[in-house]
Amino acid sequence: MYKHFIFITLLFFSFCIKSPADLDPPYFVLQYLQNVDSTENQENNSQCPAPAGPFNPGALFDTGQTLCWTGGGFAQDCTLGLPGSDGSFNNIPNARNFVGPTQHCKFTSDYTIFDPLHGLTWKACAQGQTGSGCAGGVAVPMNWADANGGLPGSCAELNTLNGGEGYAGRTNWRLPTVRELASIVHYTNNPHIENAFFPSRTFTGRSY
Repeated sequence: MYKHFIFITLLFFSFCIKSPADLDPPYFVLQYLQNVDSTENQENNSQCPAPAGPFNPGALFDTGQTLCWTGGGFAQDCTLGLPGSDGSFNNIPNARNFVGPTQHCKFTSDYTIFDPLHGLTWKACAQGQTGSGCAGGVAVPMNWADANGGLPGSCAELNTLNGGEGYAGRTNWRLPTVRELASIVHYTNNPHIENAFFPSRTFTGRSY
């Protein structure tokens, strides 16, 4: 799963959020993901109003898992009674919810995806791809250091686009935290990405 996170990180860039609230007791296992280094959102919203909250950065999405397995690793109908199986719980603790890809009202070549539960905005396409479905252009491969630095295609470069107003009018694009990446993982899909809303799926096989 760590490999999934690393690769998806290089494709998507998120907007800053406030530190998450405490998790509910059943989810203490994920507490180590809560240390988010975040700042206030910075957006030029004079022409394009930003989505209004309240948001809950500490909330957990349903994993998207709808399948169940026996102790021997065989697929089994979840309705047959498998206590505690992830696939038996639908939209718990919170339903998955994304909006987009949405075209920016001023910078019409820029597309984003919004997560109204956590208040996160994601860049819709891998860097180098264009359009609402990411069908144009070619994805620009980069490693973690390049994506986190000031090289072409990096988050820092996104913040300088559009005459200094930033990609989609935002000027604090950064790499997402592990916890933020976990919110776009969909365990039933293959590859494990929320592909109903994120059109950029540039990787194949198991290279990620």
